[in-house]
Amino acid sequence: MACFGPSPGWAPQQGVGMPGQAGAPMVGPAPALFGNTRYHYHTRDGGPPNDGKPPVLPSSGMPIPPWGFAPGVSGAAFGGPGGAAFGGPPGSAFGGPPGAAFGGPPGSAFGGSPGAAFGGPPGAPFGGPASQPPMGCFPGPPPGAGGPPPPAYTCFPTSSTTPGPVATPPAPSNFLGGVLYAPKDEEDVPAPGNRVNGRLARVDDGSGVLLPEHMTTFHVLNPGCHPERTKHFKRDMKFKVQLADSQWTVRYLIKQLGGLKILERQKEWAHREDLVAVEEWHELGNGEFRPGSTVYYNSAKAACTLAEMGWGPERGKAGGQPAVWVVLYPIPPFAFGYHTKQLGELVFGVQRWETERGAKKAYHRDNRTDQEPGEITKAGDLIQSVWPANTDLRFKAITLFEPEKKSLLPYLDAEHSGGRLPFIPRKALSSYYIRNTDRFHEAIVNLSEGKIESNVRLGANVHGSGDYEEIVELEKQALEHEAVKAEIAKLKLPEGAVVCADPWIYGSDGVDDDHRYYQVFMYMRDPANASEADSNHYAFPLPFSPVFNASTFELVRIDQLPTGADKTLKPIAAYQAKAASEYVSEYQELRKDVKALHVLQPDGPSFTVTTTGETGWTVAWQKWTFRVGFNQREGMVLYDVRYESRPLFYRLSLSDMNIPYADPRAPFHKKSAFDLGDAGAGITANNLQLGCDCLGHIQYLSSVVSDDKGKPVPLPNCVCVHEVDSGISWKHTNYRTGRAAVARSRELVLQSIMTASNYEYVLAFVFNQAGELAYEVRATGILSTQPIDHDLDKTGVAWGTVVHPGVLAVHHQHNFSLRVDPMIDGPNNSVVYQEAHAMPVDKDWNPHGNGYVVTEHTITTSGGYDLDTDANRVFKIVNPAVKNPINGKSVAYKIIAPPFQKILSSPDSFNFKRAEFSDHNIYVTAHRDRELYSGGWYTNQSRGGTGVRSWAARKDKVEDSDVVVWVQFGINHVPRTEDFPVMPAETLKVMLKPVNFFAKNPALDVPPSTQTFNQSTLVAAVNHQPACH
Repeated sequence: MACFGPSPGWAPQQGVGMPGQAGAPMVGPAPALFGNTRYHYHTRDGGPPNDGKPPVLPSSGMPIPPWGFAPGVSGAAFGGPGGAAFGGPPGSAFGGPPGAAFGGPPGSAFGGSPGAAFGGPPGAPFGGPASQPPMGCFPGPPPGAGGPPPPAYTCFPTSSTTPGPVATPPAPSNFLGGVLYAPKDEEDVPAPGNRVNGRLARVDDGSGVLLPEHMTTFHVLNPGCHPERTKHFKRDMKFKVQLADSQWTVRYLIKQLGGLKILERQKEWAHREDLVAVEEWHELGNGEFRPGSTVYYNSAKAACTLAEMGWGPERGKAGGQPAVWVVLYPIPPFAFGYHTKQLGELVFGVQRWETERGAKKAYHRDNRTDQEPGEITKAGDLIQSVWPANTDLRFKAITLFEPEKKSLLPYLDAEHSGGRLPFIPRKALSSYYIRNTDRFHEAIVNLSEGKIESNVRLGANVHGSGDYEEIVELEKQALEHEAVKAEIAKLKLPEGAVVCADPWIYGSDGVDDDHRYYQVFMYMRDPANASEADSNHYAFPLPFSPVFNASTFELVRIDQLPTGADKTLKPIAAYQAKAASEYVSEYQELRKDVKALHVLQPDGPSFTVTTTGETGWTVAWQKWTFRVGFNQREGMVLYDVRYESRPLFYRLSLSDMNIPYADPRAPFHKKSAFDLGDAGAGITANNLQLGCDCLGHIQYLSSVVSDDKGKPVPLPNCVCVHEVDSGISWKHTNYRTGRAAVARSRELVLQSIMTASNYEYVLAFVFNQAGELAYEVRATGILSTQPIDHDLDKTGVAWGTVVHPGVLAVHHQHNFSLRVDPMIDGPNNSVVYQEAHAMPVDKDWNPHGNGYVVTEHTITTSGGYDLDTDANRVFKIVNPAVKNPINGKSVAYKIIAPPFQKILSSPDSFNFKRAEFSDHNIYVTAHRDRELYSGGWYTNQSRGGTGVRSWAARKDKVEDSDVVVWVQFGINHVPRTEDFPVMPAETLKVMLKPVNFFAKNPALDVPPSTQTFNQSTLVAAVNHQPACH
């Protein structure tokens, strides 16, 4: 069947098009509507499919002709009655009067003049040579078909009454006849009589790799459909296209297995004019899917069928035969750049696809997982392509640009109900510089369509984060610069001394800091052990600090550091010898009484991890399910957290952290690190090692980030997943019977560790069996140190602690911000705070003065709120529309956060202005998609005004709506000698606990703790007690 002429790689043969029973439109000899060239399909290596044997319909075993449609009843096409096409009355096509096609006058096709096809001049059928016509036009029949000389092209009219071509660019060569033109989105669906402009949706990448980055979306809509139905049919109006070996293919994904599926709801849909579809994929196992079949229907005015010319799902495995798809469907004339006032006017398109031998791995790409290696490369290449040749770009990040929440919520509904997953395009967000300049840009790349949606230069005082390659280059420049060497020479260091450089984000004070700088702090290894690469150089701080331009790597100046009790700068003095302070094990006298403690799970773990692509995972454990993502800035991100399928949290992540230091002297006054915004929990993630960072039965998750050239960098083992025993979950002993009922608590831990220069943060999400979720931070690592005069070793200064001779560790705060995007039993939630107050003494109600009551107050507008320990103030996220079946209270989760001292910097300081989250325990804001980071999107040398404090100032409505809760916690770290040379971990934990969410203790069904299950052993038989059973 040659509808638009042969495409490259397809072999046309002269013959009869769509042979069938006599009297059937679109079936029979040359007078058939679609011309008289048919295609014989070949595999890529030139051989016929299945050794020349015709394929069969999987559901019936009926042979499928090479044009891809099964025979109808005698005289019918596509299952209509005798002499009918698409279910119209005998002698009609698509429901028009006898002898008419698509409702036009007798002898016409698609409403054109008698004898014309698709509104062209009389005698012009719909088919022809391989050359591509202009947009909206189609080639005539091939030479030698008989009859008068055919026209070169047949074109659609610009209205229902005026025929003729319209000057448009030629169609791209890798699709047939322009069938991939479509309205831009659902809002472009016209009301009757409205003009709508279409667009060309295409993929330009010819790599032929079947991966999600080649997907794009098209909307195939009847121009006569009613706007009010558009929303209802939104998911039925889309399909996805992947590029495969320069051919187009339609691909769908729903959770349904089997062969060709005939539309079961045909009768229910028959009265509608809206195009609908049933979709299938075949699951092969190991994450592989193979497309099955799709059947389209709308009303009697139009119909569409897709048939698979291939074999069952087992053929999709490697080494199987290729599958060939033929697609026939109606599309509106305006989709070709035309408009129409005639309701129901449609045009036809045919597209085909031939795969190579052996199935390629295909999967549904989840839009909550970060960029895969190929996507990072593609995004970087697309951005590079818009700049003149030889423009050198320095990429700061290429990461997932998350879809709008309003798009993902229907996706989640479909995912959990087993419905069709709406297609959401994959997008990347990139920040980058023109290398060696301050010209900083942000781009959003639509990976599905292979295009850049936005690419803007950001304004003044907006700077990108640091990156690894930049830090390495700065260290090199600092150690090789002649001016720095001259300063080192003044110290008269011991022979063979090795100097080290620690580049720090410059910070902000508003003084000559418009450019992006680094403040480099200088140290020295232990001179007695200078060859030891792991020597603790923080025990040997040096009294000067170079400042470098981060773009050009040029030295700006060298700051002398104050080393006394005030801001006085002293001449550099010669180095004074002192002892080292090492932390690595080979320099310690290790304990000899530590026995092995093994964590074993002989039956395997209780959790399962399912991979979604290369950078996303679904975890199921003890009634919990959730998605895990991992990105460059936040590290771990949890999506769609549910317990027993009930939604709890849409998104959870550590949003930001700030570490302001207390030394008021320059240049230390600018020392205020944003370790997520200035660096990133993802890009600094450790490669976790078995038996070291996580104990037990471990599963590791690996991810990928981008480098400064826009290329992928693997992050192996950046997350570990394991179970731990956390003691008793619940217990009661009936003293009357002596029976003890007890269950132990088990926790699931997802852990990642970041290293931000000198500091480490162990970051973990912790789940338990009682429906509780925690976020835990363990701060460890090495203190950031600075020199202090030896005569102050015993007296010190007010803003720090001397932790080693000549070494000052300054007081500092660690302020963390946890972003909680809730959906407690649904997306609309409220935040309330609960307080306990003593009842006044009253002779009737509280005569003994012991009574107290608990009150609740609903937060109605966005703002910052604080804990009150005197009132036992607790914040809860509630769903006012869902009530507990026992007591009728709104279901809720409460936030238990440790109290912390809010930021101590003056409200007029840059430290305070920049750390917008650090002045309240809780912030509540209305959800907005790009408001992810409580300190603002770009924190490096920021000025403030772009974070959660500013968002909360909008005073948005936050009652019974889509809210976001920002939970702050932290420590005021007053260093002690025990914190050096490496500090014991300081643990902080935020708990999210159910309140009236369940009808009873959800951990009641945890099996009781028994010796048979636990297999504990005795150290000795002394004081032996019987085992529990």
